[in-house]
Amino acid sequence: MSVRVTISRKNEDIPEEFIYSVLMSTLRMSREEYERIKREDGSVSLYVKDPEALLRLQEIGEKHSELIEITFDSDSAGGLFSASFEAVRSNWGLAFSWSAVVFILFLLSLVPILGFFVNILLNVFIYSFIIYASFELLGGSVEKTFGSLSLGNVFSKHMASGFGMWLGVFLISLGFAAVSFFLIVAFGALGGVSDLINYGRVREGAIVSILLVLLLLLTVGLWALYAFPLVIAKLIEKGEPNFERSFLAPFNLLKPSFIRETFSSWYLKIGGIWSLGVTAGTIGAVLLSALIITIPVALLTLYWINVLFAICSAESVRRG
Repeated sequence: MSVRVTISRKNEDIPEEFIYSVLMSTLRMSREEYERIKREDGSVSLYVKDPEALLRLQEIGEKHSELIEITFDSDSAGGLFSASFEAVRSNWGLAFSWSAVVFILFLLSLVPILGFFVNILLNVFIYSFIIYASFELLGGSVEKTFGSLSLGNVFSKHMASGFGMWLGVFLISLGFAAVSFFLIVAFGALGGVSDLINYGRVREGAIVSILLVLLLLLTVGLWALYAFPLVIAKLIEKGEPNFERSFLAPFNLLKPSFIRETFSSWYLKIGGIWSLGVTAGTIGAVLLSALIITIPVALLTLYWINVLFAICSAESVRRG
């Protein structure tokens, strides 16, 4: 499990170079990586897994306590909600531009024929943004990362990854639909539905079959939603995403080892927070979209859901 390490100077007279020397000696961090995660006040915050590196950092903190302060936090999942709100506040320009793109694509998706392709583009854009934000979060704090994100990078660098993710999810969904139909036929629920439509009555036991099949399908669907931040985590932990790895990532949902991991103690907390957030956020966005005047707030709520998704995915990498 990763531990969040924060290193800060005791006063401004201490050169920032000292913090860099600590990171270089303990983590072999390059200058480029250091500049990427450095905050405005010169402090840094990152996740460290190596026990030996953590021990060396602790020793350095004790030895140079008059110069720097090093803190360790191994339980940051409880702050995922507050981190998501901090991310939104750190870059309102990104929030509004994301909302504008989604709104425009949604309107275009209502156009006959053209709307089919625009709807695909909308989903690809959303996946691309989540992958982009999740991957960038691995290199620094939430505030600094989201403060530097650019929507242009979504289109120029990550649309291929987003398309790969969409295609993988689409094929998984087709397979799920086929299995669902097979279960309905196997349990006799299809005949019950046919009787209800044609004769206004249901065969004995068919109603139970229908309910059982629907309950099973609902459970699997909710589990897949709960587990999806871990799907993104498996993608970004192997380096910068590309089309091939993004396409294969959703198929982790079919692996027994992945299924077991979604019920591990460390992911139950992250998955639970994500499930609560996406449920409350979706309900809020639907209610807010009922009035024209509150549509902008609904779009910002959807943006927040995507931000929380990215943060939960990055947190899954650090804790996995």
